[in-house]
Amino acid sequence: MRISIMEGAFATVHIGLTGGAFLTGYALMLGAGDISLGVLAAIPFAAQVFQLASAYVTGRTGRLKTLAISGAALGRLSWVFAGLLPFLPFAPGPVRIYALLLFFIISSAFLMMTYNAWAVWMSDLIPERLRGRYFGIRNVIVITVNLVVTVGGGRTLDAFKARGVQAEGFAFIFGVAVAAAAVAAILLGRQPAMASSPPTPPAEAFRRRVAEPFRDANFRRVLRFFAAWSFGWAIPLAFWNVYMLTYLKMSYFQVALFGGITSLTGAVGHRLWGAIGDRAGNKPVLAICAAAVGFLPLFWLTTRPEFIYPVWVIAVWAGISWAGLNLVAFTMPLALSPRLSRTYYIAAFGIVTGGATFIASTLGGVIARAASGYEWVIGGAVFINYHLLFILSSAGRFASILLLKPLREPRAVGIPTTLSYVGAALHHRLAAARQVFPEWARPRKKRDDD
Repeated sequence: MRISIMEGAFATVHIGLTGGAFLTGYALMLGAGDISLGVLAAIPFAAQVFQLASAYVTGRTGRLKTLAISGAALGRLSWVFAGLLPFLPFAPGPVRIYALLLFFIISSAFLMMTYNAWAVWMSDLIPERLRGRYFGIRNVIVITVNLVVTVGGGRTLDAFKARGVQAEGFAFIFGVAVAAAAVAAILLGRQPAMASSPPTPPAEAFRRRVAEPFRDANFRRVLRFFAAWSFGWAIPLAFWNVYMLTYLKMSYFQVALFGGITSLTGAVGHRLWGAIGDRAGNKPVLAICAAAVGFLPLFWLTTRPEFIYPVWVIAVWAGISWAGLNLVAFTMPLALSPRLSRTYYIAAFGIVTGGATFIASTLGGVIARAASGYEWVIGGAVFINYHLLFILSSAGRFASILLLKPLREPRAVGIPTTLSYVGAALHHRLAAARQVFPEWARPRKKRDDD
C-alpha cells in the first residue's frame, strides 16, 4: 500500500495549503465577517450529506475507485478558480465572499462523495487487525508532509504580504495545491481496486440501507456521542485561526508553525494510539483522548497578544490528544459496520456529525458577532467574544463524554488497562531513544571532583 501513502502525501499538500489559516486568511482578505467565517468553516461538515449520494451510487454500481478518483479530482483541481477571485471583475465585499462560499460548497460536495467511497475502498484493502498500525504509519508520513507544507506556505505568504501583493501570494499557494492534487489523482488511479460490490435494487433496498445504521442500537450510541462531541467542539471552529491572526497578532508563519508542531506531535500520537487501539480497542482510547482534548479551549484563555508562549504548549497537547481521537473517529465506524452496508453507515456517521458541526459553527459565528466589541475584566485579565466561545466549547466537550458509557465494543478493555499500555509504549520509546542517543540518555556517574 505504498501507493496509498504517496497519494496521501500529495493530497496533504493540497489540504494543507487550502485549509486552516490559509483559508481563514483568504476569507479575511476578501472581507469576511464573523457569520461568514462561521458558515465557511461549517460548509465541509454540512456537505457530509453528499456521502448519502455516494453510498447510493456505489450501491448501484459497486464502483468505489471510479467515484473516489473523479470526486477527488473535481473537488481539488477546481481550487484554481478560487485563487482567481481577487482578480475577477466582481464588486469588492459581499459578492466575492458569496462567490467563495458557493465555490467551497461545490468543492466540499465532491470531496465528501470521494471520502465515503475512499473509506470503504481502504477498508476492503486493509484488514481490520492491521488498520490501526497501517493508518498510524500513513498518518505519520502525511503529518510530516503537512508540517513542511504549512510552515513553507506560511513563510511564502508572509513574504508576499510584506511586498503588498497578498492576493498574488494566495494565488501562488493555491496553484501549488492544485498541482499536488493532480499528482494525487494520478496515484489514486494506480491504487489496486477490489472486486465491485453487487448492485442493489434501487428503491426499497436503498431506503432499507439508509435506515439500517439508525436501527443498529450500538451504532446509534456511536452517533449520539459523536454528534454531541461535534457540537461542543465546533462552537469556536471558525475562530481559532482568526484569534491567532487578529487578536494575538501572530504572523502566517507563526500560525503555520503552530499547525506544524501540532502535526509533528500528532505523528507521534498516531503511532502511539494506533498500536494501543489495536490492543485495547477504540472506546478506551476515545475516552482518554476526548478528556485530554476537552481541556484545550481552556488553555487558550491564558494567551494574550503580549504572551503567546502557551500557544506552543497547546500545539503539543493538541497534536498528541487529537491524534487518538481522529484515528478512532475513522476506524470505529468501519469496525462497527457490516461490509455490505458500510457505505451507508459511514454516510450516516458523516451526516449526523456534519449536521451537528454545521449548526454549532454557524451558532458560534452568531455568538461571536453578538458579543463583538464587548470585553470582560476578571482578575485583571481581559476576555473577549472568542474566549466566551472557548469556554462554551470546553463545557460541551466534557458533557459529551458522558455518552460514551453505554457504548459497547466487544474487544475493548478498561481504561486502567489502556493506561498501562500507554505507559508501556512510552517506556519502550524512551528505551529506544536511549539506544539511539546513548551518551546523553545514560545517567552520568559522579566524578570525585564534582
